[in-house]
Amino acid sequence: MPLKIDIINPGYGLSVVICLENKHYIIDGGSGDEEYMNSVPHRMELSHYLNKHNIDEVEGWIITHPHEDHIGAAATLMEDIRVKTVYMNTFLEGYAPKEVAGFGSIRQGMVDLSRLCSVLQANNIPHHIVKDLHTIVLGDWFLHLLTPHESKVEPIQLLMNKLVQTQSSESENSLLDQIDKGLNGTSLAVLLCKGEDSVALFGADASPDMWPSYASLIKTPHLVTAPHHGDIRYYKDSYLESIMIPHLVVIADSLGTFGFPSPDFLKAQKGRCKEFTFLEHDHNTGCLLRYNFDDQGVVLGKEFL
Repeated sequence: MPLKIDIINPGYGLSVVICLENKHYIIDGGSGDEEYMNSVPHRMELSHYLNKHNIDEVEGWIITHPHEDHIGAAATLMEDIRVKTVYMNTFLEGYAPKEVAGFGSIRQGMVDLSRLCSVLQANNIPHHIVKDLHTIVLGDWFLHLLTPHESKVEPIQLLMNKLVQTQSSESENSLLDQIDKGLNGTSLAVLLCKGEDSVALFGADASPDMWPSYASLIKTPHLVTAPHHGDIRYYKDSYLESIMIPHLVVIADSLGTFGFPSPDFLKAQKGRCKEFTFLEHDHNTGCLLRYNFDDQGVVLGKEFL
């Protein structure tokens, strides 16, 4: 059963499509901000990718966490294509922002999450709230959804619940600030394995303290997308820094927005991985990076498309 992984360039965020025997699994999907997506030639909206490859059915859609650059495209697309199951670990329905100024990205992320949850309900799309390690079985392949400790997720979910109920802009802004500070800590990560062999790890914005509890499962993947856009704080002194990674991909915009990838992160990669790719910087005129694997989960090669 051959495997193909397409890492789409969203600038910031994460947008990955895993294809196994013509069944597709999506991780996040990138931003829904068309102006941002179109501001650099070598970015690709997920909608364009799905149209180009005639994909109108998705077996599973994994939302790692609701920052706008991860969730923005999802709600709109789920209205237009068939999605069999959605996996997520936070839920928000009925949020209407009290104002539009300030807290732009996190406010938009909450709007996107609320809209997504409404789409799931209105269209009867099955959804699974992931609280513990969850495994999707794909024949002899396994997609493991790695979860942070509940102590990181539950407080954020409670703040989201309050966000729907609050009546004042001042209270709303305070809640958004608190949610934003803790939201990366709720991020899922996704590990693809062939049997017990680790093939690919998609770090999303997962915190470094999540890796030790999954070290025996993660082992040494052939392919890793670096957590939080190559942020050295999410990598240094963590389990990921302790292993040799054959293929490491950083997803961040080439303008250096927010200072990522960190200069210290780039230095740390020397001698630590066989091949390092900064997706937007090293695009070679392509909008996505495709990895092809053999039946055993070994990388056969990569190409920019």
